[in-house]
Formats: sequence, C-alpha cells, structure tokens
Amino acid sequence: MGKVSLRLDEANDLNFEFKIQGTSSEPGAGNVQFRFIVSEKGNPKGVSYIFPVTTKEDDGTITVSIPATKNMFTEGTAYTGKVEVIIGTRLLVPSTMELEFVKPLSVEVQRIEPVEEKIELDRVVAMVEGPVVPEVNVSGRTVTLTKSQLKAMIQERTAKTKERAVELKLKDSLKDIMKSALED
Repeated sequence: MGKVSLRLDEANDLNFEFKIQGTSSEPGAGNVQFRFIVSEKGNPKGVSYIFPVTTKEDDGTITVSIPATKNMFTEGTAYTGKVEVIIGTRLLVPSTMELEFVKPLSVEVQRIEPVEEKIELDRVVAMVEGPVVPEVNVSGRTVTLTKSQLKAMIQERTAKTKERAVELKLKDSLKDIMKSALED
C-alpha cells in the first residue's frame, strides 16, 4: 500500500475492507477485535498510539477514526500504520502502510496602507522620457505637456500643499493664543 496523508489539525477516518476465512475452536474466536497502531517509522523504541475501530459494518468494512493530532505527531516525520486483528489468542497484522501527517495549506491576505515615497521634483521630471510628456486625458480632453510644464505643475502643487500646511498651523497657533488670552 502507498503512502497515506493525514491532516494534523482535524479528525481523519480510515476505511478498510476485511475478510476472515477459516475456523478456530479457541475460546473467544467468535469475538473478533480490530485496532489500528501508529508508530514512528524506523524507531522501535518510540511511542506507538493505538486507535480502536469506531465502526464495524456487516458488509465487511471497518472505520478507524484518528482525532486531530497536532500535538501527537510531527509534520514531515514518517510513520507506520498497521491494522491488527485479534482472534482468540491470535494477533494478525494483515495490512501495513506508510503514513505522513500534514498541515493543510492556508493563505491569509491583509490589506496594508501604501507607503508614500517622497521623490524629488527633478527625479520625477527625469523619469519622463523625451521632451514631451505623454498625453493625459483631462475632463474629456487630451492634453500634451512639456517637461517644463510638468515641472511647473508639480512645483505649484507642492507650494499649495505647503501653503495649506502653514495656514493650518497658523490657525491652530491663533486658536491657542486666543484660548490662553480668554483664560487669563
């Protein structure tokens, strides 16, 4: 049997078909018991876990439920799983397989605020190739700018932004002065 992948963070069900042929006169031979053993591959002194069969159907199938195992098993480690059948005093191992426990893939995406990059005016203008800036659509009209026009627009915008910042700062200062005057 090939390698079987099981998830670490959720319960896993393994289904097996079984057939028992023959007879036995041993006491308790009519009471067949199944169990599933998981042990670290190549480590005979390691810990083994026994999982009981949770369902035995009349159609010859059994189901073993392995609970979420993120604290018992390690991702990337090879394990051996085997079905054991107990009939009377006999222990039979009809099926052995290699197991691997994996964490499911999860993807998380969060929006982050863009970081504004300050670019010097000359660098912005230098990034534009040729003597003319490509055409820009403004209010349904196509406008073509030269580098000097672009530079003038950027300088005007920067000056207005600085003026607005100074204006706000003055208003705040005047409010503080008026408050302190009224308090006195």
